[in-house]
Amino acid sequence: MVDVATKQVQGVLRDLDGKATQEAGKASGPVREEFDSLKREAVTAMASFVEELSEEHSLSMDFALGRERFQKLLWVNDRINRPVEEVLAMGLQDLESNLKALRELAEKIGPGETVASVVDGIQENHPTSHRLIDETAEGLRDLELWLREHDLVSIPTGTRVRVVPTPLHMRATTTAAMSSPGPFEKEGLEGLYYVTPPEDSWDPKTREEWLRHLNYVTLKDISIHEVFPGHYTHRVFQREFGNSMTRKAYWNYAFGEGWAHYCEEMMLDEGYGNEQLRVIQLKEALLRDCRFIVSFWMHTQGLGVDEARQFIMENAHMERLARERFFHAHPSASAKEFHDRLLGLGGAPVGFLEELIV
Repeated sequence: MVDVATKQVQGVLRDLDGKATQEAGKASGPVREEFDSLKREAVTAMASFVEELSEEHSLSMDFALGRERFQKLLWVNDRINRPVEEVLAMGLQDLESNLKALRELAEKIGPGETVASVVDGIQENHPTSHRLIDETAEGLRDLELWLREHDLVSIPTGTRVRVVPTPLHMRATTTAAMSSPGPFEKEGLEGLYYVTPPEDSWDPKTREEWLRHLNYVTLKDISIHEVFPGHYTHRVFQREFGNSMTRKAYWNYAFGEGWAHYCEEMMLDEGYGNEQLRVIQLKEALLRDCRFIVSFWMHTQGLGVDEARQFIMENAHMERLARERFFHAHPSASAKEFHDRLLGLGGAPVGFLEELIV
């Protein structure tokens, strides 16, 4: 936490010294003087923040909530009233299912090959640093066209997404991210899709490793998650079609991320992509499974940070229940009807989904 916070502050300072200072230089004398004064205050305050954070917190601190508080957290955040152990068991079951599916798919793609070797082959084909942003944008146009042609969810007219490099202060924690228009903005539906390029200061090996991670297949999966039909589609649906202020504005983390990860799998099930994309989708799903599981273990069973890291490395190759029940209750419904009904909830707590969707 301290390390990430420090890197984020360093990114903010780089932004201040870079674009912010450049823009302030275009202003009048009094405005530039005020900016310089505020900048000095901000730099001092952020340096003090990082220093105090380092003094007060360490990896040895006891951050675990304990079972009772964690159980309460499930209800407060997501309206989940099932016991902690039952929810954890669901995560473990999903992990085993995805591990099995990935092993079988790797064997199908390359008989005798390991998952690691199949993923390695996928990662060899990636954009150059110079073309990363442009090629992400090109892939996004193809993705939106496919989604509209297959009519899987209602997408408002006038959508526009610009792919831009991730701001410096966000790069410590962000590979890619979506900044969507707010629920009460009056003009346009433009969103910013951030993609993090390799840093100029990195050595050639580190730059290559980063670009291998952002290979063409993974970029497709990320774009599904972040933009079409993931976060951006969710947000503009809320804004344009939400039938109440709450459904336009409220955001539940588990619902929002759940929708985006569901989309990664759903798009493949509906015919988009190929076996390589399925490999990456499963690989990304395993990472989320592992994060989910270790968060339960760390807060309720005393798992340490190093043990959690090892579990993720070993299993991630560092619920479709609501959909199934909806179609059982509405056998003639289309995928689009289900998706519109789901997004029409806005960002409801996931504990209420079964009741609301069925």
